[in-house]
Amino acid sequence: GSLLATLAEADAAVVNSHHHQAIASLGNNLVATAWTADGVVEALEDPRSDRFVSAVQWHPEMGWKEDKLSQALFEHFVSEAARHALDRIIDVAMEVETRKVMARLNPHFAKFKEQFGAAATGRCPRRCRRPRSRCAPSR
Repeated sequence: GSLLATLAEADAAVVNSHHHQAIASLGNNLVATAWTADGVVEALEDPRSDRFVSAVQWHPEMGWKEDKLSQALFEHFVSEAARHALDRIIDVAMEVETRKVMARLNPHFAKFKEQFGAAATGRCPRRCRRPRSRCAPSR
């Protein structure tokens, strides 16, 4: 089932459909999930799990105080936006922490490299910048 059907808790819903434009064709990866009785697309979604795309052709902002489906649409939208923001905050925090750890490790790695030379880096001792396994033997 679609997200819209889940939010509506039904296979059909009454909406305030009054428009003079309609979707002629769907873009890539989009799926129509609701239609008027005469076949006009009223809602679409992108079913891929790594994004949130849900669009309706009617006006859920009109009468939302009394309409459970409109309330569910807005609540879900806000929830997804908050989840996305939190994911982004976590990504940035992890990146910052990784940089801090690397900054603390770099001096230790430099000492290790000094002590063990090119062998520690796995690079050619002649500094040809290729991995040791692809370097021609010294003559």
